[in-house]
Amino acid sequence: MFDANTATAAPTSPGGQTTVPASQLQAQAQPETQYPFRLLRDEKVLAMYPVARIRRPLGQLASYLFVTDSRLVYSAEAKTIVSTSAFTNEYHIDTIKGLSVGRHKGLSGLGAAALFGSIANFLFLIIITGILASVDDAGPFAVLTGILAFGALIVGVINALVFRSTTSSISVFGPEKETAVSAQLENDLIPKSLITLGLFAVFGPLAGIANIIHRIAMAFGLLTAGDAPNYSDINNADRISYEAGALIHDIQARGIEAGV
Repeated sequence: MFDANTATAAPTSPGGQTTVPASQLQAQAQPETQYPFRLLRDEKVLAMYPVARIRRPLGQLASYLFVTDSRLVYSAEAKTIVSTSAFTNEYHIDTIKGLSVGRHKGLSGLGAAALFGSIANFLFLIIITGILASVDDAGPFAVLTGILAFGALIVGVINALVFRSTTSSISVFGPEKETAVSAQLENDLIPKSLITLGLFAVFGPLAGIANIIHRIAMAFGLLTAGDAPNYSDINNADRISYEAGALIHDIQARGIEAGV
C-alpha cells in the first residue's frame, strides 16, 4: 500500500476529478496483488481515495478508501523499525445509506482535559505551598512545591498545544447505525477525556511529560495502523465527500455500469 499510486476516478466534482469509463479505469487500478484486500471473482475497483499518507524517519503510515462494484473498503497499514500493523473495515455497497465527513480544527477534548487537569494540579500545589510557607523550617519544601506548581502549569499549556490539531473523520450510514470508517468513536465506559483530566490533575507534570514523549515518538514515525484516524487529511476527506457518496449511489442504481 505504501507504494500505491493515488489515482482516483469518480463523477465530476469541485475536487476537479472527471468521470472515467469503467474500461479505462481498470488500466488505472493497481494489480490485484497490490491491493490490501482480496478481490472477489469479477469484482472491479472503481475508485481509490487516499485518506492519509505519513512518512517519518522511524516509520510510515498509509490509509486508503476503496470503492468496488460491490464493497466499500477502508484499509490502513503502518510500518516502523519495531513493528508492523494493519486493519481493514469493509461494507457491502447495498447496505450503505450514505457517507458522513467531518472536520475539526483547534483544541481537542483531550487537550482541554489536559489543560484543566494541569490547572487543578497547579492550584493544589499552590495551596500546599502556602501551607508549607506558614510552617517553620519548611521553607525549602515550600519553594520546591511552588516550582512544581508552575512546572505543572507550563507542561499543561504545552500539552494543550500538542493536542491542538486539524483532523477529519469519515463515517458510513448503514441500515443499523453510523459506523466510523477513518475515526475511532469514543464508546468507552469511562471517556478518555475524563481519564486524561484525572491523570493530569493527580500526576501533573509527570503525565504531561509522558504525553510529550509519546507525541515526539509519533512525530518521528513510531505509529500503528490505529493511529491512522489522527492523520486523516482534510483535503482528501473533502474529495471523498464530493465524490465517493455519488459514486456509491451510482453503483447502487446502475451496478457494474457505474462510472461509464
